[in-house]
Amino acid sequence: MLWLEIVKEVKIIYGLKENLAFYRVLDNSRSSNKFKTAKVRWEIYRNEEKNYHFLVQFTISFNMLFALKKVNKFLKINRKEEIMGKFFDEIELFLFDMDGLLFDTETIYVEYGREVAKEKGYTITKDIVEKTTGVTNDKARILFKEALGQNFPYDEMMETVKNYILEKALKGEVPLKLGALELLEFLKKNDKQMILATSSELHLAEALTEGKDVRKYFSHLITAEDVVHGKPDPEVFLISAEKAGVSCEKTVVFEDSFNGIRAAHAAGAFPIMVPDKLKPTEEILKLVYKKFDNLLEVLDYFKGKQ
Repeated sequence: MLWLEIVKEVKIIYGLKENLAFYRVLDNSRSSNKFKTAKVRWEIYRNEEKNYHFLVQFTISFNMLFALKKVNKFLKINRKEEIMGKFFDEIELFLFDMDGLLFDTETIYVEYGREVAKEKGYTITKDIVEKTTGVTNDKARILFKEALGQNFPYDEMMETVKNYILEKALKGEVPLKLGALELLEFLKKNDKQMILATSSELHLAEALTEGKDVRKYFSHLITAEDVVHGKPDPEVFLISAEKAGVSCEKTVVFEDSFNGIRAAHAAGAFPIMVPDKLKPTEEILKLVYKKFDNLLEVLDYFKGKQ
């Protein structure tokens, strides 16, 4: 959405009930340098009920970046918890990726997969890992063969790796990522709907979630069997939102992969990135709503502690 379109929607903000687009502006001031011809003038005052009223007037002649930073600074200092509370209240659906975000499976996929490939005379590079993380099995097969040759025994390697993960999952031996359980419990206590949206197969998703007793948190499991196009296509997130009966504009997506972030952004949701194996690039940072080192930091953010 263009800046001027956002302006029209948030000219008058009463009691901090901002349009969701306004949160994007406040939390992503990096984008504001594209709009250097507008000026923000704001006033803050209290009424008898001690509520804050915001009048945001937009005119021409001032540097938008400077103005937004001043607004940002004041809001973070004075009304941060209330603003985050309002944002959190307006989000109705939370979508979780599985591998590398909720469960520490990417370590097994990458490290054990590299061992299996090495035994067969192949080297899985960082570039291959980046391109194949988050995509469907069929797409990954194509990418692996493009990189390593058509004779690369992809199906044999993945069957070995997946059987190994499945065995550990059924025993509950695949660990949850830091803060995963705490965040799931927090969202449940706040009556938020959650869906697992993964590129993995259903039987593996069921084994992992049941093995760690977190299946109960999710209303649906949307898996590889439910989609035609894998990430970075937004299909998995669009289907999830449709199942929940919620607009993507009121949806947060938790992802660790580049393709997952691309898909969440394309769906029109709020992508929150918690990187696992790959450090986000400049391209990816422009697509995310927020980036955190772990899910405990996400929890603190929603509680207004960051």
